[in-house]
Amino acid sequence: EKLALYKLNDETSLTHQDINKCIPISNEAQIEEALAAVLSGTHSKISQIVSRLQSQGVTPVTLLIAATNHFKILFSITTDPKGASAGAVALKPPVFGPRKEKLINQAQKWGPEKIKGAIKTITATDLQLRSPNQQAPQMVLVERLFIRLAMTLNN
Repeated sequence: EKLALYKLNDETSLTHQDINKCIPISNEAQIEEALAAVLSGTHSKISQIVSRLQSQGVTPVTLLIAATNHFKILFSITTDPKGASAGAVALKPPVFGPRKEKLINQAQKWGPEKIKGAIKTITATDLQLRSPNQQAPQMVLVERLFIRLAMTLNN
């Protein structure tokens, strides 16, 4: 329907660029963007990305689950006794190409101690979100968590 409206009164043939313009950007890609900002230490972009995710209906719990999974992957890579490259190869499901290199770089940049601390902080925030006494807006807690994690890299 969106594609039909896009091509309305357009006599040219349909191209893959037309289709790409009509495909919505997935939430997963934008969650990856948020995690990339955290992992690179770019805390200034986090508020904007989190606001955009919230407006698209992404829940705080979804963000925490994604962050937990990503940091656990990094931890398994960085603690592999055969090295980070072997740790990336051992991942299930396997990771190849640019994503593999990106994960290895992130794991080496953070190191096992910072990754372990990040997982503890994420878990504490998750427990806080699930607490019946929790009063603060949940997405604000996640945003602050992401900013703290990004700043951890620079310390």
